Amino acid sequence: MNKKGEYALRTVRKGNRLLMQDDMASAISHYNDAIRRNRRDEVAWNNKGAVLLALNRQKEALSCFDKAIELSPAYSDAWCNRGIVLMQMGDLAGAEESLKKAIRYSDRNEVAWNACGTLYARKGEFDRARKCYLTALKLDETYDTVYNNLGRLYEEEGEWQQALKYYNTFLHRNNTFADAWYHKGLCQLELGMPSKALQSFDRAINLDPSLKEAKKARKLAQESVRRRRKADA
Repeated sequence: MNKKGEYALRTVRKGNRLLMQDDMASAISHYNDAIRRNRRDEVAWNNKGAVLLALNRQKEALSCFDKAIELSPAYSDAWCNRGIVLMQMGDLAGAEESLKKAIRYSDRNEVAWNACGTLYARKGEFDRARKCYLTALKLDETYDTVYNNLGRLYEEEGEWQQALKYYNTFLHRNNTFADAWYHKGLCQLELGMPSKALQSFDRAINLDPSLKEAKKARKLAQESVRRRRKADA
């Protein structure tokens, strides 16, 4: 590797560290620098796209992923990211095609399996979604997001106990996610546990005071607790 290529590689690695630190502006600056040094750096193009995706600049992100794939047609991560951005843009058919290619080029890409699960869940194909999520967990049992996604899947199916199990696992690993506390509370409410649901809704509201759905659900849980106390009196 020549000096120009070595510098570009160091710049990409610096951008990766900044991306992990959520310093989006600095990360994208480093990826742009790497691309200026080496226009054929597919990793820099893909990672720049990931930053743009995080910033909700989907069309720009898609262009970056397309460029990465043009440079490296078997680049599984770029195909995966392309599928994710197309799903966000509402192109489910295009997203499915891209995610299938991501898995074809690397069937151990747990992010692609998880994204496939989300895609099929959106399409109402719950069995296919479940298989994708469980495959992602087999590849990486520490992939926290998948536990939350499985919770939502079982909740959609009305399988409250199973949903609660996965929400508990997720929240044991990441207890600062307000939406998961809210959905855990909904499951507890459905399972006839209004006091516990009330605690879950409180956690959700404390973490995100703007979560209106949790406030509404909390009122329902409060009313259920009152009725039980009145009946027991």
